[in-house]
Amino acid sequence: MISRRSFFALLSGVGTAAATGTLAITAIAAEQPIATRLEPDVAHHPGIWTPFEIMCEVLARTVGSEAYNSWFSALEFEAHEGSVLTVSLPVRFLQKWVRSHYHRELLQSAQDAYGHLTRVEVLVRRYDWSIGHKVLSA
Repeated sequence: MISRRSFFALLSGVGTAAATGTLAITAIAAEQPIATRLEPDVAHHPGIWTPFEIMCEVLARTVGSEAYNSWFSALEFEAHEGSVLTVSLPVRFLQKWVRSHYHRELLQSAQDAYGHLTRVEVLVRRYDWSIGHKVLSA
């Protein structure tokens, strides 16, 4: 894992190897490569980026901050099982727009952060007060 500050400073130097699922980073000060395998099930620690946060940062830089803030700011991580990442949005309109206009960018950003993924599922989430928790729907 790398710190948020290090990741942000080195984001432009990130190279990925999709076949191996690794993220190679070259440290500027030490000038030594640091190879880190990103594991999506690692608990979040202050100052450390989760793969979902890395995906969101890469996605924001790919689509631009205006588009990211319009379409992805409410994106939440739901699950990562095998080669499928599941995320959710609060409104069906956002889900349909993201699926139809940004599917490639979302998948590429997810592959950069998680390694080998074949699919990103975008679901709609809502809170069901009668059962007391979040409900997801396709």
